[in-house]
Amino acid sequence: MEPLIIDPVRVCLDSGMYPDVLRNSRVVILPKKAKGIRPLAISEVLNSVLEKVIIGSLNNFIEGTKSLPDQQSGFRSSMSCGTAMFEILKAYEEDIHSGKVLAVVLLDAKNAFGSLSHQNLMVLLSRYFQGRALKLLENSLARSFVVSANGFYSSLRKGTPHGVPQGGSLSPSLFCLFISQIANLPCLDAEKRILLFADDTALVVGARNYTDLMEKTNNALELLEDALTSLGLMLVPSKTNILTFGKSKYLNHGMKCEFRMKDTIVRPVSKAKYLGSWIEARKGQLTFDFNTKTLQGKMKDTNATIMRACAMGALQHNLAVLPPLSNAIVAKMQRTYDIGLEIGNNRRIRRAIGSYWSLSRVKRFGLSQNSYSRITNKLTKACQPSINCTTIRTVICNIQNVFKTGKSESQCKFLCRNITLNIAGSDHIIARGIPHLRSVQTKLERRKRLIDINSETNCEVVDTEHLNSLYSEIVILELIANEFLDFGIDPTLSFPTQGAKKRLWPLFACDWISELPIKVRKQILHEKGKSKIKEFFKKLHVHLEQSVYCIQCRPFNEVVPMKSLDSHELAILLRNCDKKFYETLREQKYNPRPNLSSEFLDRWLINNNLELASMSKFLLNNIIYQ
Repeated sequence: MEPLIIDPVRVCLDSGMYPDVLRNSRVVILPKKAKGIRPLAISEVLNSVLEKVIIGSLNNFIEGTKSLPDQQSGFRSSMSCGTAMFEILKAYEEDIHSGKVLAVVLLDAKNAFGSLSHQNLMVLLSRYFQGRALKLLENSLARSFVVSANGFYSSLRKGTPHGVPQGGSLSPSLFCLFISQIANLPCLDAEKRILLFADDTALVVGARNYTDLMEKTNNALELLEDALTSLGLMLVPSKTNILTFGKSKYLNHGMKCEFRMKDTIVRPVSKAKYLGSWIEARKGQLTFDFNTKTLQGKMKDTNATIMRACAMGALQHNLAVLPPLSNAIVAKMQRTYDIGLEIGNNRRIRRAIGSYWSLSRVKRFGLSQNSYSRITNKLTKACQPSINCTTIRTVICNIQNVFKTGKSESQCKFLCRNITLNIAGSDHIIARGIPHLRSVQTKLERRKRLIDINSETNCEVVDTEHLNSLYSEIVILELIANEFLDFGIDPTLSFPTQGAKKRLWPLFACDWISELPIKVRKQILHEKGKSKIKEFFKKLHVHLEQSVYCIQCRPFNEVVPMKSLDSHELAILLRNCDKKFYETLREQKYNPRPNLSSEFLDRWLINNNLELASMSKFLLNNIIYQ
């Protein structure tokens, strides 16, 4: 395979040349749901291999240099539609809590991927790349096409100097880098925020009242239109949806507001779809009731033979950040899922046996005891989780992933701000709100990405302060791993109201996290804890309640022993921390001077008594807040 694939790819990368023969694509026309078409470019196999190699280095550079703003969630590892949806929900809670009104403007750019100018894109790329890398990216944009339709093929034609090839591996990252320029507009501030998921753009504006809201939103839209026009993109007012929220009843909770785009009046709508989920404005409040009804419909329409693949896929879209469904809704959906399993097994739906008539009168989770037992037994036999178990597991794993990667800074900061750290087995709280305990680790990972692609000159500076912070992070995490320290989530640290606790990630997961055994809970902050969390839920007794345990499988109240940290145990713990410290630096290709790890902690221990709470506070104060 080396002369057929590896050698040609190596020659292209070394010379910075993109052969013409690899730039020929077959275009298939796909119809859109409403109207219009979507051209999909299918490239040569070797071209796909070359693009995959390029995109690996390109993404390493983009992420290593933090070239993409935190507002861009599209086509980035460890970020998703849920990242952008979380920002909307957080903005809503913050503005409503402050007594403000807000507008969520969901914008649509006409043929965004196909309209951007190659010249404008190259101006942007020249700020990041030069030489062979820039030449290779420039050549990759110039394509020739053969259009395929109904079995017929057109002649080979050169494409216009616009757009990125839809279907190409390079296209999403190049477009995200290009469109992210609008995140730097000077008009954006704490009250005017922009969220991006590739070409799906949302503008969130907060104000004191609806009159002020219309003025601020119109000004922001005008500047945003000008910025997009300068980039060669054009907004479509007819496809723009605006949702208004607030406690004020003025102008019918903002529904009678008038916003302007290109001299076109755009009025608010009661509901709109954003990144696959329906957001609804009802009397000034944000709800997902219509989204829940749509989700129920999807489960009803799903073919029974592929119920698991389709129904659970529909359920889990944005599941990690959307508010948990009510018990009544979940009971209906669980019945629908149960019917699908019956049909999939070629069985008819049978009524409860007469001898168990008394059990049909007993209610559990809104279902008769007969129905409840039938559903749970069937799920157990099919080795499938309940809907609520899927929800809890997905949310917990998402929290673990956000903490591990720190990719979305806003989401990670909000999570850490609501974490409380306490002595395990006691109510002694050490900290309300903590720094990210993997901040320096993620900084070193970005640095390694650049070293791997021979771009050391762009690496961030790592000094002694960062190394002390890294060691402090490792010690705190080791104290949690050894169950000297424990943690939980306190929703009141951000919002005192119960509404935010029910609606906003990760606040609605606080009870689930506290319900977990400490041996599972500590895995949330562990780098490789996701597999153990999944294993725990896989072995869990099947039940329908929205809790980790039910009345049948709930263990006796877990008594977490309060461990004392003596000098001998501390010495063992610090030896493990030293080992992890140097292993981390070696893995991230950083060479520190010897005997650096615990110098600052040793000095503190000499001048202070060995007391777990005081030492933990000292270590937390040494961690750099990113």
